[in-house]
Amino acid sequence: MSGFQAPRGMRDLFGADAAAAAKVERAAYEAAESAGYQRIVSPIAEESALFERGIGGSTDVVSKELYRLAPHSEESTPLSLRPEATAGILRAYIQHGMRSAPQPVRLVTVAPYFRHDRPQKGRYRQFTTFDIEAIGDAGPGIDIEVIELGAS
Repeated sequence: MSGFQAPRGMRDLFGADAAAAAKVERAAYEAAESAGYQRIVSPIAEESALFERGIGGSTDVVSKELYRLAPHSEESTPLSLRPEATAGILRAYIQHGMRSAPQPVRLVTVAPYFRHDRPQKGRYRQFTTFDIEAIGDAGPGIDIEVIELGAS
């Protein structure tokens, strides 16, 4: 048996815990897809500058909690593990020309995220979130839709 363990603030899910997490994920996707949201799977790492610009370079998330990956060469673009969903989803929306699609564009994801903060009870450095984004409609009705969907 090796002396390796899961990194501090991260954990393994298996058995009943893994089954419960999968059940919650299925329910989240079913609720969102029945409301017209499409799944999106974004990269687990993004350019660090995306988070610095999107979240703010002086925020704790960027200045203290971002998992930055060491570049392999001077030409490499600095990458970071994603600390939240919105920045990567908005990058994909712009990159893939979704601005020309009928608005709002409704997207949903359930995925792991990473923040290098102090682990404590119920708070981990790797965590999974359910994220719904309705992009391209500034009206209050879409906010109500997102809140109701999140509460369902």
